[in-house]
Amino acid sequence: QVLKISLWILGIYNNIFVKHNPVLELAPQTVWESRLDTAFVHKPFLVENHYTKEKEILVQDLNNQLYLINPASGRILWKRPLSSPIVGEVSQVDLLRNNKLQYVFVTQDKLYLIDRDGKDVSKYPVLLRSKAVRGLSVFDYSDNRNYRFFVPTEDRKIYVYSCSCIRSCWCCICFSKICNG
Repeated sequence: QVLKISLWILGIYNNIFVKHNPVLELAPQTVWESRLDTAFVHKPFLVENHYTKEKEILVQDLNNQLYLINPASGRILWKRPLSSPIVGEVSQVDLLRNNKLQYVFVTQDKLYLIDRDGKDVSKYPVLLRSKAVRGLSVFDYSDNRNYRFFVPTEDRKIYVYSCSCIRSCWCCICFSKICNG
């Protein structure tokens, strides 16, 4: 249906054109779905597949199962249990220096380093001395993949882990003030 109105008023020409399409378009359709064991805990993390350079989806459910999902098909590539919910973000590092990325993150009680197949890397996970209160920070001072992992904990200390899981501790007054509110 088309409606056209034209007016000439005091030397000004006005034109209105309205077109109505009575056919209702369908709502957007779901591209894919994946079934997790339960609802997910927090937002999904987008991670890079080092083979294809495409993004994949890492998500954790309420039972602390971690899933890697292919975003093109929704297929679950693997699933594995974690000790508790992830605290903060998931980062990717090339710890083995072989151009293959691993996922590094903390839960309340452990520092994890997981490869793309969902398997623990070497000496990981590492048990934390105190509960993590924020996500970990990853530093590579010299851009040589000699990473340091900083984990702020409930005992008001920041623990620093090297690639080989060697732990050192930084006590920080500023950090303890943040924790106390």
